[in-house]
Amino acid sequence: MSAALAEAEPMAAPRHCIGWKTGRPVAELAREAARLREDGEAGTAIGARLHIGKSAAALIGDVAILADHVDLAPAAEALAKRAWQAMLDGAPEDELRRMIRPLALRLWGARAPVAGRYAAEAYNRERFIDGFVRLTATCDTAAELDIPHLPPPQARAIIAELVLAVGNLRRLLRRIEESNQ
Repeated sequence: MSAALAEAEPMAAPRHCIGWKTGRPVAELAREAARLREDGEAGTAIGARLHIGKSAAALIGDVAILADHVDLAPAAEALAKRAWQAMLDGAPEDELRRMIRPLALRLWGARAPVAGRYAAEAYNRERFIDGFVRLTATCDTAAELDIPHLPPPQARAIIAELVLAVGNLRRLLRRIEESNQ
């Protein structure tokens, strides 16, 4: 989190903002929600402890986690900073959810439990790396295959499948490049 974002924290949330009833700055609530979640606290307990709703606690905790994430691509980092600033400016919960949804899905997946965001990110990355290692090993092995005589129809079918596979590899390459911009 940059010093500029830390300095931009308001003294207390305006009436329409998350946590306005607590009288505490929303940035303080968000950081505490993220810390409690990292400590394994349940969402209901976090909301009760902070005196805000469970879904609001989960949302602002997510925004804090994303804003503090250290290895995001530049575009993702900019999105996380915009969401943090929007939260500080009092954006409605629905708007914040829409802002962070693409990044949250990429990092944690659709089914990650709120309390397991860090574990879900590590698990998703590990699954991807395992699949990628298998993919590259298969490509390495395929390049060395001895090719027997193939009847022309079978050869055409194999060529068509390989063209599709190469296209899919190019698409994967583009998606990885795009996700790191």
